[in-house]
Amino acid sequence: MKIGVIIPWREQPSRLSAFLEVHKWYEDNLPEAKIYLVDKGNEIWEMSATRNLGVRLAEQDNCDILIINDADTIPQIGPLREAMEAAMTTNMIHNPYKIYALFSQRQTDLHFNEGVPLDSLKFIPNLSCSGTWVLTPKAWWDLGGQDEKFIKWGYEDSAQRLVHQVIHGQSFVQHSGIVFAFSHELQDNWNMPSLQLRKNQELFKKYLNVAKTSDAKENILALVKAKE
Repeated sequence: MKIGVIIPWREQPSRLSAFLEVHKWYEDNLPEAKIYLVDKGNEIWEMSATRNLGVRLAEQDNCDILIINDADTIPQIGPLREAMEAAMTTNMIHNPYKIYALFSQRQTDLHFNEGVPLDSLKFIPNLSCSGTWVLTPKAWWDLGGQDEKFIKWGYEDSAQRLVHQVIHGQSFVQHSGIVFAFSHELQDNWNMPSLQLRKNQELFKKYLNVAKTSDAKENILALVKAKE
């Protein structure tokens, strides 16, 4: 089994410590994997397009199983390996966790500045479906990949989860485990959303509406692939 670890990454000071730890975690815990640091390269950050690019690069290298991992999130190795084995046979996207542990800036600082272990930090339980995905290239493209009409970040993960629900009749497959997500400076203030974040919200509303149509499978894949 050839493993590719895809980490979307563009250097920013507030994210560097987390990225370095994530990168080292994979080197230590999954040394057989090839790590892909991916950036679509446009002036404005495009998370969906960057993830799609990472899948293409790993697929070109004939990777059998892919781990798409945010640059600020660390999984646990046991649930991760369990998800990898399951993903090889199910053609679905797997999350190697049921608990998404989001650290505040204070808890993040305690870890990086004072060495407090991850499992000793207080966290905020989060309903995110992101952080770490495990899948085959086919499972990704059977959902159309991620919709590149979502620019910057926000709602692209929720949209893909909804597509998964429509196509497979269930959400991403979750495995017992925890992922630990570090705090960092936000590109957008969720209390005062940017214009682009509002556009992403509106696009996600289209997904919700399409999911209710009689030909939902066909229509939602068409929406993912539509250019505008």
